[in-house]
Amino acid sequence: MAESRKELIKCIQVNLQHSKAATDNLMHIIATENIDITQVKKISIYQEEIKGVSRKYTKYSHGQGR
Repeated sequence: MAESRKELIKCIQVNLQHSKAATDNLMHIIATENIDITQVKKISIYQEEIKGVSRKYTKYSHGQGR
């Protein structure tokens, strides 16, 4: 009989209030806690780009001009 293996997906949701310090802290948490999916509200956006998030992550955004 095949061995059953359950893999968990680690997800978090956070509101960064456009804070650079909060974004830096989030990047640290994602790396140290091996977070798979993060839903972020009020992230810092400058010239239609999400700021403070590593390019190695896939990012999706929604809203006017984004």
